[in-house]
This record gives sequence, C-alpha cells and structure tokens, in this order.
Amino acid sequence: MVKQHSFTLAPEGASGLGQAMAHVRDSIRVNMLTPGGIATPLTQNLHNDPARGAANLSQTPMTRWSKSQDLIGPARFLVPEQAGFITGPILNVDSGQAAI
Repeated sequence: MVKQHSFTLAPEGASGLGQAMAHVRDSIRVNMLTPGGIATPLTQNLHNDPARGAANLSQTPMTRWSKSQDLIGPARFLVPEQAGFITGPILNVDSGQAAI
C-alpha cells in the first residue's frame, strides 16, 4: 500500500482541533468521525485499478470500500441528547484500518 502521509496527517490535525474545540462549559460538544476509504467519484480511479484497488483492500479488515451511508449510524449515535455526556472522542469508522 502506498503511504498517504498527507491523508494521514489531515485527520490527526483535525482530531487535535476537534479536541481543542470541545467547550463543554459552553454546552458545545465536539465529536469526530474519521472515515476510512469511501467509494466516491473522487476515488473511482483507485477502485477501477485492479492492482491499486487490491492493495488498498488488502489493508482493509472488512475487505470492502465503505459507502457514505456507513457514516450515518455513527453520526446519529453521537448527535441526540442520549449521547449528551459524550464529548471529545474520535470515532474511527474505517473497517478497522486504524487498528492495524
């Protein structure tokens, strides 16, 4: 798999920003989702390239590209009042990529 340093650094910077923005005393909660590779028109060339696509999927525990719909459930979990005591986490929605 080709190292994607800029892609890796962007979520890390965003996570620091998100944690810094969690102003709970002002009743502002900041919860972050960090998605893995999502099948979009922007990534279509990668999907269509057998070698690059296979290399990427070999590093993806669930062995499939995620869809934007895969983010809906985690986002809905973090939004309502039932999750009102949760602030500052970074929820990896990435098929387990962060764990390997």
